Amino acid sequence: MKAPSTRPAAVLGLDVGKSSHWACLVDRDGEVLASAPVRNREAELDALFASAPAGTLVVVDQFRNIGSLAVRRARAAGLGVAHLPGLAASRAAGLFAGEAKTD
Repeated sequence: MKAPSTRPAAVLGLDVGKSSHWACLVDRDGEVLASAPVRNREAELDALFASAPAGTLVVVDQFRNIGSLAVRRARAAGLGVAHLPGLAASRAAGLFAGEAKTD
């Protein structure tokens, strides 16, 4: 019997900002399903999380202060949440040639 996959159905990355975040939703196959800004407002975050497939993992670069609302709303939507620390994000950015933005 095949064991169930522990990989998330999709990953929703949030580049957290003060008034808005950049959201990028990628499925298991690496296909970008959505990539757009979302305002840091409860209703807009709820709509974003409701549109994500069940089993989506939300990854944020800042989980305190300006990222706390997104984390709370993702958890309220029943989605898993993970934190990608700045150093890890910076090193991951180095994997993509030509991408100079590291914040």
